[in-house]
Amino acid sequence: MATTSVVAASMALIAPAHADPATTPVAGDIVGVGSDTSMYALTYLANGNAGVAGYNAGKGPGSQLVSFDAKTVDAAGTQTNSATVVLRAGTAAVTRPNGSGDGKKALYGASNNVEVNYARSSSALSATESDAGLVAFPVRQGHHGHGGRPDHQRPHRPDRGPDRRHLQG
Repeated sequence: MATTSVVAASMALIAPAHADPATTPVAGDIVGVGSDTSMYALTYLANGNAGVAGYNAGKGPGSQLVSFDAKTVDAAGTQTNSATVVLRAGTAAVTRPNGSGDGKKALYGASNNVEVNYARSSSALSATESDAGLVAFPVRQGHHGHGGRPDHQRPHRPDRGPDRRHLQG
């Protein structure tokens, strides 16, 4: 149940990009899924954009920030990315979490996936999500935030990637 939250600066204009990682994440990488509203911002934060280096610059496998796209479609409504994703090397493919709700569900309850460290969400937490221990960290005015569990409510899982304690300092 290793989850964490990532705070990103909002971007005014965001053009389409390739948000799925070029390689399969490994243990130690910080893996996120969820909302299409913020997927490009997290990809740019991780990989950089327009000549500006991202978090992953100079980092190797096991220390990277990873953001999987939500479902993307073309003008005809045809899905343009895969229906499944492999969240970490050595794990089976899962249905691509699509949207805020699917992203947050990946962090708790029956849908909990221990390979997911954070969720991108453009919706406020429901009472059920709050009761389950999810917390939101707004990154811009409005209801945009990234869900995660507080450190004290989850064990550290070194085999599943760093938690927020490793991101601070």
